[in-house]
Amino acid sequence: MMPTAKQRKQQQRFKQAVPKAKKLYKTGKYKTYGAAMKAALNGCSTPATMTGRKKVKRWQTGKSDKSRDEQREALKPGKRKSRSGVTYFERRKNRTDMPGKLTGTGTMNELYIRNLNERNRSMIEADTRLVQLKKLLQITPRGADRNKVKGYIKEQKKYISVLKKEIRMLKALLK
Repeated sequence: MMPTAKQRKQQQRFKQAVPKAKKLYKTGKYKTYGAAMKAALNGCSTPATMTGRKKVKRWQTGKSDKSRDEQREALKPGKRKSRSGVTYFERRKNRTDMPGKLTGTGTMNELYIRNLNERNRSMIEADTRLVQLKKLLQITPRGADRNKVKGYIKEQKKYISVLKKEIRMLKALLK
């Protein structure tokens, strides 16, 4: 069976790349002969690391706890240098922050302000629920149902007092 024109062209290109690959491999620019062969076939004489281009990683591995990430800031995924001077790449989600993602962005004051706003919203909702429960109590006839509504009102008042304490604490932290 005769090779097609495309196959003949590939064979010729491969034959021309073999001496170039051997030369590249002998110079030590490539760790393996396969990498040198690939570079020779692609017409590249130096690997990406030799030209000074950085390989950018756009992913993170592992899992991350959002509540803990909100409490601390972290660097972007990428190159790090350890205390002993060893350079490594950090991609673990619980150690890094991706730009534009939730994980750990912002300062502690921003976190306190966000929490304070959430508590204020919860307080408004709790107040409206309390008013609704009081109206329900007025129209509920005497008996077991009335006692249930009174229990709900008591729980709502406790929840409101807890929210007030949390709001006071957050305001104190922001001063």
